[in-house]
Amino acid sequence: MSWTSTNIPGLDCWSVASSADGCELAAGGYLVWLWQATPHPQIVPLRSGTDLNLSWTLPSTNFVLQQTADLTSGNWTTVTNAVVLNFTNLQEQTALPLAGGQNFYRLATP
Repeated sequence: MSWTSTNIPGLDCWSVASSADGCELAAGGYLVWLWQATPHPQIVPLRSGTDLNLSWTLPSTNFVLQQTADLTSGNWTTVTNAVVLNFTNLQEQTALPLAGGQNFYRLATP
């Protein structure tokens, strides 16, 4: 990992902050160090009655949920169901009706 140093005049304390997914870190005192990695959030599926609930850790980068029925076609479409942030566990969540056949999901940068 590498850090970027920036001076903050007159600051006499130390602090550390992290994004929910751990991909953005900042530490500071007399200097501020910033570190950023490319997030790779994982989708967690859970069946609930007639719905498929998908959740993932709140990423430090914007992602959109996409789906396809065929991994070889490359035809991914953006899921339009509402995504809700659960502040209790910092998970973004959505519920999709279970449909016949197979579907594959991914998080992609817009």
